[in-house]
Amino acid sequence: MREIKLNDAQAAAASHIYGPLLVLAGPGTGKTQLLSARIANILTETDANPSNILCLTFTENAALNMRQRLSSIIGPDAYDVHIATYHGFGSDIIRTYPQYFEEIDLTTGKDTRLERPIDALQRIQILTDIIGCLPYDSPLIGARHYVKNVSHTISELKRYSLTPSKLRDIAEDNLRLVAELSPFIGEHLSGVKTFPGTAEKSLALFEPIKDLLHGKTGLASDANESLGAAMNEAIDINKSKPLTDWKNEWLHRDSNRLFEFTDPSQHYRLLELAKIYQSYQEALAASQLYDFEDMILRVIEALKSNDELRFNLQEKIPVHLARRISGHKRFTVRACQRARQQPGKRKPAKHLCRRRRRPSHLRFPGCTCQ
Repeated sequence: MREIKLNDAQAAAASHIYGPLLVLAGPGTGKTQLLSARIANILTETDANPSNILCLTFTENAALNMRQRLSSIIGPDAYDVHIATYHGFGSDIIRTYPQYFEEIDLTTGKDTRLERPIDALQRIQILTDIIGCLPYDSPLIGARHYVKNVSHTISELKRYSLTPSKLRDIAEDNLRLVAELSPFIGEHLSGVKTFPGTAEKSLALFEPIKDLLHGKTGLASDANESLGAAMNEAIDINKSKPLTDWKNEWLHRDSNRLFEFTDPSQHYRLLELAKIYQSYQEALAASQLYDFEDMILRVIEALKSNDELRFNLQEKIPVHLARRISGHKRFTVRACQRARQQPGKRKPAKHLCRRRRRPSHLRFPGCTCQ
C-alpha cells in the first residue's frame, strides 16, 4: 500500500473509522483522494473485507476515477470494493432482490415486478403517447410540443417524493385556497386604480391581506411568509417596490379585472399534470419497467417496508461512503439513511444537508411546461 499525501484536515477525516462523518469540501479539494485514503484505513485498521465497503458517487466517470485511484493505493483489492453510482447501485439491488420489488393485485391476481430500466428515448415515447391522447380542452394540450419539459418535471417530482396522488392533493388544495381567499382580496383591492408609491400607504393596503393569510396552510403559508418579508423590506428601504413585486408574483386579475389569489389556471395545469404522471406510472407498471428515478425511489420504499432486505444489505455491506451529497439530491440522502437504519430505531431526525426543502405545495413544482 503506497503512502497517501493528505493535509491535516484530510488526515483527520481519513482516520475517522467508526461512526458517521460529514465532510464539506468544494471542487478540486481532494474528495476522491480522501475517500480512497479512508477506505484504505478502514481495511488496515478493522477486519472489514473490501467486499464489505460501498462507495457511492454520481457519475460513471467519477466511479471509474475512484476505482483507479483506490487501485493505485491498495492494489487489486480495489476491484472487490463496491464502487457505483447511486442509480447503478439501486438498479443492482432491484436485479439482485427482485422479490422485494414485486406487487400482486389481490383483485386481479396480476403479478407486477420491476424487470427492466428504460432509457430517455423510451420515456419520451411513453409520455408522447399519453399526451397525444389528451382531450382538446385539456389545460396541457400544448404539452405535445414540449414533451421533454414534461419528462423533466416528472423527474423533479419524483426526486422530491411527490407521487401522482400527492400532486393531485396539492393542486386541489391550491384551488380551494383560491376560492377561499380571492373574494376578500378582490373586494379589498377593487377600488385601487393605482397602487401607492410610498411604503407607508402600501403597508396599510397590504396589512389586511397579511391578516387574511395568517394561520393558513399550504400555498397561503408561503404567500404569508413572502408578504412578511416584503413588508419588512419596504420598511427598511422606505419604498413600496417590494410590495409591488409581491403583488405581481402572488395576485392575478380575473376576467372582471378583480384581483384573485394566484392564477387558477396554474393549478388546473398542475391537476392535469398529476393525471399524466399517473398514466405514465401505470404504463411503466404494465410493461414491468422502471425509470432513472425509480432506481433509487423504489429502493427507498423497499428498504423502508422490508426489514429483511435492509438487514441483509447491512450485513453484507456495513461500511457506506457517499460522495457529492447536496440539497437537490435529497432523495439519495434518504436512500443512505434507510440503508443504515438499525432495527427498532427511527430514521435520523437530521438531514445531512440543511438546504431548505422545496415546499410540498408549490404552484407548479419545477415545471417549465406552462
